[in-house]
Amino acid sequence: MATQAQITNTGNFEMAVNGTFYHVDHISPSQWPAPVAFPVRNPNGRTLQGHLTEWTVNTALEAGFRSQETLNVTEIIYQLANYTVNTTTIGVPIPEIVTKYGKG
Repeated sequence: MATQAQITNTGNFEMAVNGTFYHVDHISPSQWPAPVAFPVRNPNGRTLQGHLTEWTVNTALEAGFRSQETLNVTEIIYQLANYTVNTTTIGVPIPEIVTKYGKG
């Protein structure tokens, strides 16, 4: 994995970003194992590539849990992206959500 932004010998730009989340009032090592190393670019892939590891998701959820506050994810996404997330919008890729909880 690239440790800094670089141009490879094949002319590709590579950059890796550490996707670690933490709660500012509860800074302590994560209970999750350290993230695995993997190539930043798949040579058989598309021009623009992005990777999201379970480390990023797990540390984000862990930081939210450690805050011990209710997190309104719908409101956070609306403020950041001006997009409303509900069971109807999530039901597009995951139809079981609508089946279980209904639309809206």
